[in-house]
Amino acid sequence: MSKAANRSEVDKVLRLTKLAKKYPNKIFFNIMISKLEGLREAREVHVCMKREYGKSTSHGTYVSMLRVCDNPREARFVQMLSRHHGCGIELKDAVFFERAVEKCSDIDSCYRLIDLMEEQNVTPNGFMASVLLNRCATETRAREMFKRLDGLHAGFDEYAFSKLIDLSRTYSKARSWYNEMKRRGIKANRVVMTTLVKRAGPGEAKALLKRFIAEDEELDAQLFTTIMLLSKRTEKYAFARAESILRAQMRLGVRPNKYSYQTVISYAKDKAGALSVLHEMMEDGFRPNRAGWAMLNEFGIYEADTLPKS
Repeated sequence: MSKAANRSEVDKVLRLTKLAKKYPNKIFFNIMISKLEGLREAREVHVCMKREYGKSTSHGTYVSMLRVCDNPREARFVQMLSRHHGCGIELKDAVFFERAVEKCSDIDSCYRLIDLMEEQNVTPNGFMASVLLNRCATETRAREMFKRLDGLHAGFDEYAFSKLIDLSRTYSKARSWYNEMKRRGIKANRVVMTTLVKRAGPGEAKALLKRFIAEDEELDAQLFTTIMLLSKRTEKYAFARAESILRAQMRLGVRPNKYSYQTVISYAKDKAGALSVLHEMMEDGFRPNRAGWAMLNEFGIYEADTLPKS
C-alpha cells in the first residue's frame, strides 16, 4: 500500500483479508492507519478496527493516527482520544512534527505549531528549525522565529543559519549570524560561505576567505567564482584580479571547474588573455559551453579552431 493510500484502497485490503480468512491483528491496523493521507480516514479505520474486528486500541494505534495529522488541532484531538481510552500519548513524535512543519503554509500556522511544541516540551530538530525559518520572508520575522526556536533549544544546523544569513540586509548582520553559528560549533556549507562573500563585497571578501581557511571550512570552486564575480568587468585590473583568484584557488588544492575558467575569460581585455585561459581550461579537461564560446567569439576565437584537424 502506498504512503498516500485512500479509504477505497483500505477497504480493498480488508476485503481481501476476509476472503483469505485472515484476521488482521493490531499491528496490521496500526501500519494501515500510518499510511493513510488524513485523520478523517484514519478515524474510519480506527472505528472499523474496534467494531468489526473487536480489536482494542493500543499506544501504537494512537501514534499511527498522530502521524497522519496535519495540524496542532488534529494532534490535540488524537491525544484527547488516547487519554479517553486509557493509553495517553505525548505529542513528541518526530514524524508528526516533521509532517506538520511541512504543512505550515504561513507564518501564523508556524507559530501555532511552535506553541504546541512549547506546550508538549518538544525540542525541534534541525530539519524542523530549517523549514520554519524558510517560511520567514523578512529578516525581522526570521530573527523572531530564531528566538522562539532557540527558547525550545532547537537543534539548529547549517541550513537554518544559511537562511538567516541570506535574509540579512547588511554584511555586519550576516557576519553576526556566522559568528553565532561558529560559536555553536556548526560548520559552514557552500550557501553560507557564498552568501557571506556576496554580502561582504570586494573589500572584505579576501579577509573572509582567509577566515574560512583558518577555520578549516570546506572550500569549493563555486566560492572562488563568487569572489571573482564581485569585481566589475569595467575595472582596469579586473582580469588580473580574477586570474590571481584562480591561481590562489589552485594553490589551496581546490580544482577549478568549467565556470571558474569561463568567469576569468569573461574579464579578458584582449584575445591573448582569453586564449591563454582557454588553453589552460582545455588542458584541465574542460570545454566551454555555449555561453563560453559566445564570449570567445567576440575575440575571434571559434570552436572549430580548437578541434583536431583531419
